[in-house]
Amino acid sequence: MTETAQRLAETPAWLAARTPVGGPHRLALCQPRGSSTVKGAGDQYPVASSTTTSTVNALPAPASTAKNHIQPLPLRTPQLRLQHKVRSQKSSRITSKLCYYSYGLNLKLLLYLSQLWPARQRWRPTDELPAKPFCAIFAAEAGTPSVLQSVKMATRAPNPTGSRKISFNVSEQYDIQDVVGEGAYGVVCSALHKPSGQKVAIKKITPFDHSMFCLRTLREMKLLRYFNHENIISILDIQKPRSYETFTEVYLIQELMETDMHRVIRTQDLSDDHCQYFIYQTLRALKAMHSANVLHRDLKPSNLLLNANCDLKVCDFGLARSAASQEDNSGFMTEYVATRWYRAPEIMLTFKEYTKAIDVWSVGCILAEMLSGKPLFPGKDYHHQLTLILDVLGTPTMEDYYGIKSRRAREYIRSLPFKKKVTFKSMFPKTSDLALDLLEKLLAFNPVKRITVEEALKHPYLEPYHDPEDEPTAAPIPEEFFDFDKNKDNLSKEQLKELIFNEIMR
Repeated sequence: MTETAQRLAETPAWLAARTPVGGPHRLALCQPRGSSTVKGAGDQYPVASSTTTSTVNALPAPASTAKNHIQPLPLRTPQLRLQHKVRSQKSSRITSKLCYYSYGLNLKLLLYLSQLWPARQRWRPTDELPAKPFCAIFAAEAGTPSVLQSVKMATRAPNPTGSRKISFNVSEQYDIQDVVGEGAYGVVCSALHKPSGQKVAIKKITPFDHSMFCLRTLREMKLLRYFNHENIISILDIQKPRSYETFTEVYLIQELMETDMHRVIRTQDLSDDHCQYFIYQTLRALKAMHSANVLHRDLKPSNLLLNANCDLKVCDFGLARSAASQEDNSGFMTEYVATRWYRAPEIMLTFKEYTKAIDVWSVGCILAEMLSGKPLFPGKDYHHQLTLILDVLGTPTMEDYYGIKSRRAREYIRSLPFKKKVTFKSMFPKTSDLALDLLEKLLAFNPVKRITVEEALKHPYLEPYHDPEDEPTAAPIPEEFFDFDKNKDNLSKEQLKELIFNEIMR
């Protein structure tokens, strides 16, 4: 028996059950010829017990990501060749019909990434991951101690040499490397799992200063654990705290993706084939969410993670909520601080019901941004946002007008001058008719008339990728799943902390 087979044999049943069937399959869409990429099956990670201290340096973010600040490589016209769909009996992976890009997006991404990573850490398209399945490696290493590591992080101060340290209390099996992102209440670092040589992302969250941050953290943990989908970022594990008394931080160990859609759009032009494939994967993830009666509510380019193979994963479920909830929607916007550029008009016009169509609108805004390289509705405030939408879609028809239940919102619309609809063809003259037709259906003003995710996947624009047998759904989330959201006004920070602790320890 080989070493790998022996380790798999020793893997606990509860852990082996989480291993994807079919092993390390990987979609290779945008790779140069002769390259190969294999992805293993990530799974449980060790639990913390003791600490030591070490320090590593993180690179500061580039001063600008504007296209004229990055010198692109000379690219040839992509040579496309359609191939028949290949289905593995052991895997339900997406199968690509784009067989070969003449470097294309792959080299552009590598160019961008090379400016962020030290030379010794640069990714090469010929690099392969270890052959040992992650589940076998991590099962054999259970119970290893933790290490308190510090990362020097660039400050936002004018002084380019200024820095601060971020401490990560994680298993000593990980070598914390670079800061790859920072939010209002968390920091994401890349880390090296030393036994396997595999890079992962570790998201450190400090949510306990504000109840809203606690709610978002709890939502994200519960939902990412619930979904098991190729196009939704997964939680490989959550670092378990030593005790409730010392519990002040949350550490999510996740797949490491190389960039996001926002950075890609800002640094390069996307071909129509890239737009097709990225929108297809986004809708494929959205189909799983909506089948589970979950609204994402915060779809935008920066929440679509990418790697150089053009794999896409949706992240950031902190604003998600149940679509099946029968509670009053009056509090729907209390936490809604997402970028307004991708918000559906019914959210701002206070329609009485918020449906899955709000996510579909966001997908339409993302598609338009991929086609043009700039946001479609970059509103500066509430009124400007609505003005930009109506400048393109025109004044609502009488049917759509009376679909707005809020009297004040109707009066506001009526006070505006009449506006004629602008054709998308005039806005995107070089875009294919099929892409514009899908865009038109995604950006319908009336949510009732807006195309559904299932209908969008069947649209002729996405025909090269659409495969109903390989677009899985998810079981509807039980009603009690979001009980904490229903009672959020009555939950203290300490009670929310206890809920988060119990979720981690389960």
